[in-house]
Amino acid sequence: EHVLRSHSSRPPARIRIPAGWLDLDKMCVELNSGETSFIALRDFRVLKLLIEQAPKPVSRDEMLDLIWGEDQFPSQRTVDNCIVRLRQLLKDGNSNLIRSVRGMGYQWVMEAQ
Repeated sequence: EHVLRSHSSRPPARIRIPAGWLDLDKMCVELNSGETSFIALRDFRVLKLLIEQAPKPVSRDEMLDLIWGEDQFPSQRTVDNCIVRLRQLLKDGNSNLIRSVRGMGYQWVMEAQ
């Protein structure tokens, strides 16, 4: 099963992060302290997009198109606010997981472990 999964573009269900575990199936962060924080659906979609596109940076416009769609009118600031929330949930104060790429957007830089 692991061999089959590793050849698909689907990220692993659980990703080790410095603060604990990111569980993509449960849409939550399980911290080393034992605390579990669930990720809001839209924030989760942004996170999953970043992980699936890694190491390629994803532009704010691309995120807005793919996640918010054309029926809503969010701004690029909406994406920035989402990234701030994700960094807080992931306890990613040093931006080691989600890197800002100047003039481009954001990039997931954590290696799967």
